[in-house]
Amino acid sequence: MNWKLKARYVIFVAGVLGIAALLIGSYAKLLVREGGNADDERKKLENSLEVAWGERGCIYDCNGHLISASAPMCELNMDVTVFFDRKGNLKDFYKENIDMACRVVAEQFREETASELRRRIEKGVGESASYSKKHNGRHKHVKLVKRLVTLDEAKELKEKEFFRKGSNMSGLVVDRYPKRFNMFNDEAKRVVGEFDIKSGVAKYGLELYYDSVLRGEPGTSIKTKVGKKQIPVLSEEPVDGQDLVLTIDMDIQDMAESIMRDKVAFCSASRGCMIVMEVETGEIKAMVNLARDSSGFIQQGPNACVALSDQPGSTFKTVCMMAALEEGLVSPDEEFDVNYGRPVTFGPGETISDSHEYSKQFLSANEIMMYSSNIGMARIVNKFKNNKAGRRRFIDAVKATGFAHQIEIEAVNAKHPTIYDPDSAYDKRTYGGWSSPTMRSMSRGYEVKSTPLYTLNFYNAIANDGYYVEPHLVKEFRRGGEVITKVEPLKIGRRMCSRGTLDKIRNMLRMVAQRDGGTACNSLKGLNAAGKTGTAQLHRRKDGSFDGYQLSFAGYYPADEPKYSCVVVLYDCPQMLTGIGCVDAFRQIMTKL
Repeated sequence: MNWKLKARYVIFVAGVLGIAALLIGSYAKLLVREGGNADDERKKLENSLEVAWGERGCIYDCNGHLISASAPMCELNMDVTVFFDRKGNLKDFYKENIDMACRVVAEQFREETASELRRRIEKGVGESASYSKKHNGRHKHVKLVKRLVTLDEAKELKEKEFFRKGSNMSGLVVDRYPKRFNMFNDEAKRVVGEFDIKSGVAKYGLELYYDSVLRGEPGTSIKTKVGKKQIPVLSEEPVDGQDLVLTIDMDIQDMAESIMRDKVAFCSASRGCMIVMEVETGEIKAMVNLARDSSGFIQQGPNACVALSDQPGSTFKTVCMMAALEEGLVSPDEEFDVNYGRPVTFGPGETISDSHEYSKQFLSANEIMMYSSNIGMARIVNKFKNNKAGRRRFIDAVKATGFAHQIEIEAVNAKHPTIYDPDSAYDKRTYGGWSSPTMRSMSRGYEVKSTPLYTLNFYNAIANDGYYVEPHLVKEFRRGGEVITKVEPLKIGRRMCSRGTLDKIRNMLRMVAQRDGGTACNSLKGLNAAGKTGTAQLHRRKDGSFDGYQLSFAGYYPADEPKYSCVVVLYDCPQMLTGIGCVDAFRQIMTKL
């Protein structure tokens, strides 16, 4: 091969290699660029993804009445920066029409006068010079209406003079917000609860306890640019939340709240609560929680029914009497020395008296319950013997009644009973633990704690042939009208005591309500009911001073074939008005039912 041919060959090979290198380099740059773009696109996609929720479930009462639901509402604002021209001067359109605009809003919503609204708008206009469009496009909004309005109200305003010119002229800004409504205003508020859709936070009650059920399953949406706006477009459909059907009957709830409002006022109580329950099923038909605010106004209060654990007072005597009867330590006709109801000393610094004196020195066990004798109950529990073995036997017998069986009620922060162990040391700071008088204190409802729900659960079991049934607030879970889950009554194990003991206890509770001299007789005579009164003298202040009486009644109706059970508690009453307070409230609700 001559040198010319070799030269041509070298030039050809060099050219091919050069072109190949150029192609490879270009491809490499393309790969890098495309890889970078892919990362950017992925990041953009991730930033554009949002969680999308479906419709929050509704809450109904047992009769299908809608209690809580979500509905779209609107916030009406005026962007006053649209009234400025590019030079920052107010447009003539604003000067000529603002009075009419204020008059239109005032006439429709009747929240404030046209002149009051005009002053607020003028203030916003005065502050908006630095917010006008020539200053970085920032906006200055003035609320036209302070409350949220319905979609129809917003639509009506848009069609009126001045506002029909459109948002670029009138400055009208309509922001839509879903809102959660309680269709019965504040009734059963602490049970149903509250959900703030704007923040997406459930605050308390069933709205909080079943928040995940009511929310449903989230989907996703992608922000898509349409014109100058970012519009969310669903990429994965959310699953709507389930509806709750409660055991609550809003007709009964309404009656119970009205009765308790009157009783809290009449007894000068700081708060009051009532629970009405169906004996056989454990379905709670009404749960009332009322309390006074700092100004003394009676309103919906915290859920004391399930969250306020306090010394129950004499309603706990039934628990101790059942324990003594079941252990065979006492019979209904056995008599005990009550010293005519006058003070009796049981030990150093331990003197017990009754709220009133009797015409006789001795009372039978039946009469001790009927008159609610503190001295008599102390004598009865002394039969357990106040030594290590006797104290353990007493506590075991009390727990065997099932009083402290844990209730799984649908409520956040529900409290359980406190029954001190005989081996625990007494703590003066908390008044907790065991001391020499503890057993006798417990016999009249002190040095033990429970919520009204646990007290009611015990009396409901007495009414239900001795069987506990789990109290509950939710009857069904539904979606789109279809039942997803139906809550069946949950019967708890064995009887609370023997049939013989149960019959004796039920007879004692009838005597309390129906026999002359019974602590509930004055209010319940003629009504075939049964139950037990309770009065506790509580010391809640740091210095140990007396704070007032805690009044209560727990019972069931009718006495023979019980349909409903009920507990009523009034807190911090200045006088012992149990009969015309709690017992009369029980009578009123049972009569209405």
